[in-house]
Amino acid sequence: MLNKLIRAGRPHFLIIGLALFVFGAAWAALSGAPFSLARLMFGALVVLLAQLSVSYSNEYFDLAVDQPGSATPFSGGSGVLTVNPGLRQAVRWIALVLMAGSLLSGAAFLWMYSYPLWAI
Repeated sequence: MLNKLIRAGRPHFLIIGLALFVFGAAWAALSGAPFSLARLMFGALVVLLAQLSVSYSNEYFDLAVDQPGSATPFSGGSGVLTVNPGLRQAVRWIALVLMAGSLLSGAAFLWMYSYPLWAI
């Protein structure tokens, strides 16, 4: 069951999200912004929580349109809920917890590093 719940989060998409975040951080550092490994790691956590919340939310809310066999590597969900509908409520709760974690960690990041509120 845990394996199916992890697969519902489509972790392979995290690689590109993290790569884009690191690219942006590197660009900022090359443009003169001070580099901080702690800030990079904290920011990556915020991004990963947000990205996972989107994956689980899509898995939950798109169940009606995700048909077995219609998924591609980039669309159509993981197929976990179409085959295991009993996991739907667990996926919903995971999505909600990840959303809250993303918002709270994002707010903490803004506060800790004195970024303006619009940055969220």
